[in-house]
Amino acid sequence: MLKRLNNQKGVTLTELIVAMLVMSIIMLAVTAVFLPMYNAYINANSMAEVNNLLNALSSVIMNDIEDAEDIDWDDDDGTLTITRVGAPREIHYTIGTGAAAGLLLRNGTPVFAGEYYKGKTVQIGYAEEAAGISAVTLTILGVTRTYAARPVGMQGVP
Repeated sequence: MLKRLNNQKGVTLTELIVAMLVMSIIMLAVTAVFLPMYNAYINANSMAEVNNLLNALSSVIMNDIEDAEDIDWDDDDGTLTITRVGAPREIHYTIGTGAAAGLLLRNGTPVFAGEYYKGKTVQIGYAEEAAGISAVTLTILGVTRTYAARPVGMQGVP
């Protein structure tokens, strides 16, 4: 037992500290390389989510606009009202408040469940362009898309 205690093989405290310092420097270098790549992945993933949400929301609105006889935009409260041939006769698109804050509402109900938005808020705009083409603008996280369609009620407009 005494022979084992007197064994001088092993590492000193100084050697251990130097090894930990070298490993720390290596870990910092690895982190410095991978952190920008991780951030780029997060940004790309977030933009993909925004694009998917914009495409899904726009397809719902554009289907309603294409079946519309008339479209009205209320600048005061930001409501897009679409009057259609079929049921429901009138469809009101607004941006939710309170528990539904930032969600796109169709007749008072979120177009998609709140989890689908993942905390992103939607802004909506409308413009009637030449030849009866209606343009709806959706904005999420600074990404703006404008979708244009000619309502059924405007098909005869030159």
